[in-house]
Amino acid sequence: MKEYLLGLVICSVTAAVICHICPSESLSGHQKFIAGLCIVCVGITPAAEVIEFIREFDIRLYIFDEGQDKYGDMWQEYLEDYGEEAVGEYISAHLHDSFGVEAKKISVSYKETDGEVAIQRIYIELPQSAVFKDTAKIEVYFEKIFDCEVVTAIT
Repeated sequence: MKEYLLGLVICSVTAAVICHICPSESLSGHQKFIAGLCIVCVGITPAAEVIEFIREFDIRLYIFDEGQDKYGDMWQEYLEDYGEEAVGEYISAHLHDSFGVEAKKISVSYKETDGEVAIQRIYIELPQSAVFKDTAKIEVYFEKIFDCEVVTAIT
C-alpha cells in the first residue's frame, strides 16, 4: 500500500510540474489530458489487482468436500430406522405448510437393491376439501424431494 501511494504522489507531482513548466498555451489542454490519464492509470492499479484476484479465485478451495457417500449412508440409515412413518410425517407437515391441506392417508412403498433401501412410490390420499388444490404441483414437489413416483388422489 505504501508503494502504491508513493507512486500515485510521484505521478501527480510529476504531471503537475510538467504542465506548469511547458510554455505553450495551445497544448496545455492536451498536456492536462495526458497527465490525467497517467494519474488514472496509476490510480486504477489496485482495482486491476482486485479484478485479477477475483478472476483467479476458486471457491472450491474453501468448500469442504463431505462427499455424497456420507449423506447417502445417513439417508439409508434414516429410512431403515424410521421408514414409512417418518416419510409420512414429513409429507403431512409439508402438505399443511406449503399447500394448506391435510392428508387422509399416505402410503410409501420401498424397493431394495444391493442392500440399499429406496423409496419407490408415494401415494397421497387427500380429502374432498382439497378438490381445488393443484395435485400436479403437489406431485412434482414431492417427486423432486424423494426422487420417486408420487400419486395423489382426492376421495
